[in-house]
Amino acid sequence: MNFWATSPPEPTTLAGRFGAFIDGVGRKIGAHLAANRHLEPILALVYHYLRRSIPRLERLIARFHAGTLTPRRRPVRTAPERAKADPPKPRSPRLRLPSRRGWLLHLVQPTAQHIGHLELLVASAEMQELIAAAPQAGRILRPLFRMYAQPLPEFLRLPARPRRPRPARPASADRPVTARERRAWRSYSPGPLRNWPGSTVPSRRKIPPA
Repeated sequence: MNFWATSPPEPTTLAGRFGAFIDGVGRKIGAHLAANRHLEPILALVYHYLRRSIPRLERLIARFHAGTLTPRRRPVRTAPERAKADPPKPRSPRLRLPSRRGWLLHLVQPTAQHIGHLELLVASAEMQELIAAAPQAGRILRPLFRMYAQPLPEFLRLPARPRRPRPARPASADRPVTARERRAWRSYSPGPLRNWPGSTVPSRRKIPPA
């Protein structure tokens, strides 16, 4: 019996299946990098970004099973508090991940083979139960759908943000006349008159004597 010819067993846990999906995408990225060394900076960034998503989901699943999930709420700061905050420090330019839809397909087209794995994983009952109890799991899963340009499932979509009410514009009678408008009125001129078809206004153009 050849031990090395046997394939490893399929993972049964949710975290294991998610890790297997990321590992499969990582292998495609590594094979593509071997033939395209000029893409090493961006592909290395993509690989480490995907690998970091595994422990993030594992910690979320562990908290879900332990019953220690708490909703994360950002503190709301008023305008004076934001004004008193320290100004952001200038950061050195660094390489960032692409943001357009389907960016991973443009970089490494062979990773498209794992789109079905992602859809099956998210459609599983365990994942839907986790998302219902921990909506923050969408922060890990939504970017994966975006990098493949796939439509988001209904349970992963964020609610539409209400638009901020615009201040009502004052009526024209109540609005004061600006100095620019006064100058425009004083310098307004209709220009020279012309003989349009059907017009009875004589033209000012000089007619040469016959």
